[in-house]
Amino acid sequence: MTLRSMMLSVILGIAFLSRSQSPTAGGQVKPEEAVPTFSISFQTEEEITGLSLSPAILFPIQCTSDGTAFLNMLRLPDFRTRLLLSVSLSRETHTFLPEQAPGLYDMRVEDSYVSEKNVIFPVEAAEQEERGKQVVLKPNGETEETLRNLKEHHKYLLRFARDGSFLWSSRIDDLQRFEVERLGLFASGTMLVYGHDSMSHEPGLALLKEDGTLLTYLEPPARALPKSAFLRESDGTESIRVAPTQLVPSGPFLLILQNSIPENTRHVSESSTTYPLLEVSESGRIRPIQPKLPEHVHVERLIASDDNIYARGTGPDRFIYEIDRQDGKVLARFQEPSSTAFVACVHDGQFVAFNHADGHSLSPLVGSGRESMR
Repeated sequence: MTLRSMMLSVILGIAFLSRSQSPTAGGQVKPEEAVPTFSISFQTEEEITGLSLSPAILFPIQCTSDGTAFLNMLRLPDFRTRLLLSVSLSRETHTFLPEQAPGLYDMRVEDSYVSEKNVIFPVEAAEQEERGKQVVLKPNGETEETLRNLKEHHKYLLRFARDGSFLWSSRIDDLQRFEVERLGLFASGTMLVYGHDSMSHEPGLALLKEDGTLLTYLEPPARALPKSAFLRESDGTESIRVAPTQLVPSGPFLLILQNSIPENTRHVSESSTTYPLLEVSESGRIRPIQPKLPEHVHVERLIASDDNIYARGTGPDRFIYEIDRQDGKVLARFQEPSSTAFVACVHDGQFVAFNHADGHSLSPLVGSGRESMR
């Protein structure tokens, strides 16, 4: 090789390397620099009137694939009972009241879950009423005598139609030591359960039939679930509080977000940033998805959508990230406006939100992210 050809090879090699390297340290493009960024602009719809509302809304808000949002509220005046309100894009509303279920007493509603055709309330209740005095232990260690229903309590599933009418209840007795923490509903009525072993606290997944009986326990991939379903304190000891978990419909699948810890909590998870999202099919297939978020950002809450994955991230900017469900790549990020509106779901590429500023009125909003911030 001649000297001239050798020098030409060196020059071409340097040019190739300089083109392939990133301008940032380490030779990698920062995710936030490569992702298009938009601000969400909402159009306010006319206020919905004549509703029985409460200022106390429980998050996250659930949605079905048609864009109907379900708002879970604590009822006035004592905030001890729940009210579930559905609001469709056509402004049709329905109210769901668990106490409509006949033959159950001293009911304690644990949560609510929605699907394309039904709404389910997991509750704990007794089948008979017998009031009597019982000594209970208070949080401060003292005891007090109180009047309670002394009959044995069991766990039940209450099923409602989408118009708010009660359908039937079923008792859950065959899960043995498996403590149910969260439910997710497939369109057919089959249920996905996230829970833990009452003795070892090891988390697990199961599928239930429509009537609440056990269909099968699932085997998640290795390292897809934490060792314990409970949070860990800052000193490394196990907390008495179960780690937050969210199950969200996403097309024909259910997505599981586990150990998502709000930044203002004093508890820390075993590792709130390393556990992937889990995509679960009705057949029981589990596929981990690791979102490729910017450094020091993790998913705080999933937002129901009918397309890609949408997730609210931690951090001061509070971006909503659109994530490719196949490889976890961030496709775009959206900045919510600084208002009292809260995004409920994403339907047909539109952000569906509600303004509940005064706690007594409800104004739907529909927004898009067309205005680039960069």
